Amino acid sequence: MEQWVAQLDAKVEAVLVGRLQQAINAWMLEYQRDDHEEGLIEARDAAAHGKNKKRRTNREIERASALTKANEVKPVLKVLVHEIRIKNQVMYLDPPVEQARVSWYTQLHEWLSVVCTLARIQSSRYEIGLAVHQDNAEDLTYSDLLTKIPDDSLSKAYGSIELKVTQVKEYVDIWLQYQSLWDLESQYIFTLLGDDLAKWQQLLLEIKKARTTFDNSETEQSFGPVVIDYEQVQSKVNAKYDSWQREVLNRFGNMMGTSMKEFHSAVSKARYDLELHSVDSNATGEAVTFITFVQDLKRKVSKWEQDVELFRNGQKTLERQRFQFPNDWLYCDQIDGEWSAFNEILGRKNNAIQDQIGK
Repeated sequence: MEQWVAQLDAKVEAVLVGRLQQAINAWMLEYQRDDHEEGLIEARDAAAHGKNKKRRTNREIERASALTKANEVKPVLKVLVHEIRIKNQVMYLDPPVEQARVSWYTQLHEWLSVVCTLARIQSSRYEIGLAVHQDNAEDLTYSDLLTKIPDDSLSKAYGSIELKVTQVKEYVDIWLQYQSLWDLESQYIFTLLGDDLAKWQQLLLEIKKARTTFDNSETEQSFGPVVIDYEQVQSKVNAKYDSWQREVLNRFGNMMGTSMKEFHSAVSKARYDLELHSVDSNATGEAVTFITFVQDLKRKVSKWEQDVELFRNGQKTLERQRFQFPNDWLYCDQIDGEWSAFNEILGRKNNAIQDQIGK
């Protein structure tokens, strides 16, 4: 009797291991599918079923019907809602992501326990007598079948959970970064950037780009069985971001306006000085001074070209972000005009020097 029961139990084990694999795959399918994908799959399956229905024999239809009923047995995963909140100027996720991990592991284990908690066939049930059998609790169920699954489907299920947790964490971290809007002092940022207009412009461009996370009509982000609700913090982050952007924009605009005026004055003075002097002077000292002056300006041209390009891009950035230009703003058209005039006379004076040296 005991040998027969052991053989029967081995056959049951083989069947249940296969059922466990199917159960894990079914759980994975539901876990990795969102509502949109589910609708597409069902619609696709329905269309395929209707198209091929006429070609099937009665036996094939019965087999497909049995398979469909088996596939209909699938887990119903609980959709978890986590809310990003702000309290006392501190942003946090409620409940934390770790609770989602616990819930998913629990749901997976509960789904698998349907098989693993089944009572094993015991030969003692068929024996008449009062013999007492000392059996472990684990030996009375099929809980050890998880270690006998031939493939890595169980580890893949665990890996899928951890991947989802990582994805949610990365998304939530993007939101939690906006905590710095309340923590940072504006003067600290301004001191860090200094007078480097290129850094200021880059900051403005990054501020505008970062708005795409929260500046939209949506109030939540779905990751399949978990939803991140950010409705509560969206308007507050938006308002704080607007305040920061206006402050940075105004500071950058004022700095660039001052730099453009200083640049225009420097180029105008250099052009005026070039017009006053000539290499044809009879005094050798004046000629040497003029040549030195021209050579010094030629060394500055490379840096000034970069400044002109920076002013052009900076003004476009200000226009796109709706900066209120003051009445005395020196526009790039004026800068370009003065810059072209300076380059023209510098070229003429340099050619004259080369001609004079060549004589």
